[in-house]
Amino acid sequence: MNPPCSRQLAAACCCAIPGLAWAALIAAVAFAAMAPTLCWVEFSYNVERLNVASALEMRRGGTWLIPTLEGEPRVRKPPLMAWITAWAIRPQTVADLGSLDAAVRNHAARRLAFQARWPALAMACLMLLAVYHLGRTLVDPLTGVIAALVAATTAYFAWFARQAITDIPLMLFVSIANAMLAVALIDGRRMGLILAGLSMGLGMMSKGPVIFTQTLVPALLFVLWRTIRRDHGLPPEPDGGVQRPSWAAALLLAVALMLAVGGAWFLFVALRTPDVGGLWLKEVLRTDPVEKATSHWWSYLNLFPHLLPWTVFFIGGLIIAVRAIAGERSWGRRVLGADEHRCNRIRDGLVYALLLIVVPILIMSFFRDRKERYLLPLVAPCAVLVAASLREFLVMTRFGILERTGLWAHWTLITVPAIGLPIAGACAWNDSFATIDGRPWFTPALAGSTLFAAVAILIVGLLLHRRRRGSLIGVTAILMLAGQALLIHGHAQSRQGHSEFRPLAERIWRDHPTAVCYNLRGPDGRRKMAPPDLSIYLNRITPVYDTVDQIPPPTDRPQIYIELWEKNAPEPQPAPGWEFYARTPRNPREWWVAFLRQPP
Repeated sequence: MNPPCSRQLAAACCCAIPGLAWAALIAAVAFAAMAPTLCWVEFSYNVERLNVASALEMRRGGTWLIPTLEGEPRVRKPPLMAWITAWAIRPQTVADLGSLDAAVRNHAARRLAFQARWPALAMACLMLLAVYHLGRTLVDPLTGVIAALVAATTAYFAWFARQAITDIPLMLFVSIANAMLAVALIDGRRMGLILAGLSMGLGMMSKGPVIFTQTLVPALLFVLWRTIRRDHGLPPEPDGGVQRPSWAAALLLAVALMLAVGGAWFLFVALRTPDVGGLWLKEVLRTDPVEKATSHWWSYLNLFPHLLPWTVFFIGGLIIAVRAIAGERSWGRRVLGADEHRCNRIRDGLVYALLLIVVPILIMSFFRDRKERYLLPLVAPCAVLVAASLREFLVMTRFGILERTGLWAHWTLITVPAIGLPIAGACAWNDSFATIDGRPWFTPALAGSTLFAAVAILIVGLLLHRRRRGSLIGVTAILMLAGQALLIHGHAQSRQGHSEFRPLAERIWRDHPTAVCYNLRGPDGRRKMAPPDLSIYLNRITPVYDTVDQIPPPTDRPQIYIELWEKNAPEPQPAPGWEFYARTPRNPREWWVAFLRQPP
């Protein structure tokens, strides 16, 4: 198929079904494919456990305006995600978590996992609509549709979209804000600026001012770049007249909305908690001495593997964007058949997408706390660059050695996991592919049928690829959506997919159902505390103390405290009046030890 025919077919598809409808269909399919897996994995991810435990405390009668965690005010993070999670948890689920019947508790725990996680998945799928709008504004509607499909089938989306963590609403509101800023900066529409201010306010309520590094700073640098480009003799483009006085009113309204939505809660907490400013500063700058450096300065290069299986085309998109920032305008004419003005506009859009990726990475690299989930808001601009690279691939008439190498690299990236995952899960090659009791993830029948299906899809995809290059996109998406369910099915059976404290919680329910449990953090406050999944599965708070002496005197209820047995340290001994009760592994070399004090 020659390039003009490809463009005509794409235009016909976009006219038959609007791009937004395609994006909504992609979001619905992604939700339907991932929703059944939400209750498979226990609460084993620490950030998610913090949020769910706080939401349960609100549901059990705690304060909503300032949520609590283990009975203490949780003011480090804004409460938007905790509010959403608590709203989704049903009161009957909370009641059944406290049942003396183990079967009722187990059923309630599965319901809790679904109810706590489906809002996060819904927000992640709504983000796909923002991805579409960003791609539509920066390039064209078909690029937006492809970008939405790419974002829904990345490893980032497949892993994090199912977790009730604060980074999910941040990802949603960053994507909306960037899409609306693109509307303002590229299309010259003032309403985009106002909606961006509202989205940034909601993003502040999700995770604080970090949203500015991923939205406002790249936008300002883009304006600076475009101003410098015009100063070097390039004529200004008719982008809506951003210099008109009415833009000042739109800007003031955007700032007012952002401060009203995103700043009211912070102001309320600051008035009630005078010393909270220093805590927030440590949280933003990540200078808390208890926090340790989590990785090297170059660790954000893990963006590339997390964009699998689209990494090869992402590299191609980066090359396209770098050429655009160097002054090349021919991509729009070569790929889309655009006129000169539209080529300039598309060039600006590609540059803006590149800034939305590079600027946040550079800023966040200066902070010692670097985690892969911090890059989640970059999925949208990355997907746009992947889509731009795919658009060029679809209209190429001749492949050079570089293009052929990249194409075969992409087929390798989807073939190896598709074939290797069922084999690894059936053979239990290492602990990551073994169940909690050492058995393989998959039965021979499941692994064999999965392997047969994967090979069949790959063969059909290769045959179709010879006639329709676009089949490459469909095959990749199908394998990714099916593979994520298979991966979660196996992960749910592994040690990493199980809660550390659920076995201890079940033992306490069996032996001492009315026990009060405590958490020791050490006299200096630096010891690792027990994660809150114990309070989740016990359906009660586990108050935190520095030493055993601070624990309240004996009552008519049994008392249990948890202490960490760190590696290379002697085993903790029970305090006077206490006795050893149980221990549960934190990892292969560290244990949580529980001590019991019976009522007098």
